[in-house]
Amino acid sequence: MPAYHARMSLDDSPIHAVVFDMDGVICDSEPFLRAATQEMFRQRYQADVAEAEFLPFTGAGDDRFILGPGESRGLAMNLADDKALVYQLYLRQIRGRLRSVAGVGEFIQRCRRAQLKLAVASAGDAVRVRGNLRELGFGELTFHSLITAGDVDRKKPDPAAFQLAMHRLGVKPRFTLVIEDAIHGVTAACRAECRSLGMTSTFTADQLRDAGAAWTAPDFTELPGDLSKLLFNDPPPRR
Repeated sequence: MPAYHARMSLDDSPIHAVVFDMDGVICDSEPFLRAATQEMFRQRYQADVAEAEFLPFTGAGDDRFILGPGESRGLAMNLADDKALVYQLYLRQIRGRLRSVAGVGEFIQRCRRAQLKLAVASAGDAVRVRGNLRELGFGELTFHSLITAGDVDRKKPDPAAFQLAMHRLGVKPRFTLVIEDAIHGVTAACRAECRSLGMTSTFTADQLRDAGAAWTAPDFTELPGDLSKLLFNDPPPRR
């Protein structure tokens, strides 16, 4: 049983640009954000929030991820103060512990050698996204554009972040690949009329395909063959 899946009726246009989500795609930072938010709830609201309470808000941006579980419990929250504490805890927790998703560094290098345009379009705030990139050793010049929560008013599943990324890169949707791990993100990619690769770090392959992902994979170590050909003009694997 292969670890990835591709839909049969795919546009075979070449890919000129790749737009990455951050959490669950470049790095597995969500457990640290969740742990920091759980600690914030304990410190400020004396509430123990379970991991499952965050799932409905995954991929919808840091504001919803932080506020959603509390609002579901009827808590009157203060977003500015709550988020400031979460980020303070988060940046402390990732120090020396944050790891990139398997194969992403090599994948980015291949994209750059192939002269593909690269962007990050994250629903996270800039302080956290830039903190992640610094911790992982990705310099400011790794990506041609960086879109964070403050750059768009409408968050995923709205396509605004991906549309802005394509505008900044100067590419059209049919030539753009979006890499996402969340249903909200895959839905946003579809609404932006982009093809998407769904990473199964947060949701299952079936869930991501149902949301519209053209391909799914557990990480970057073994890309679907037809996608690799579109990206890098790789020959088909030998039988």
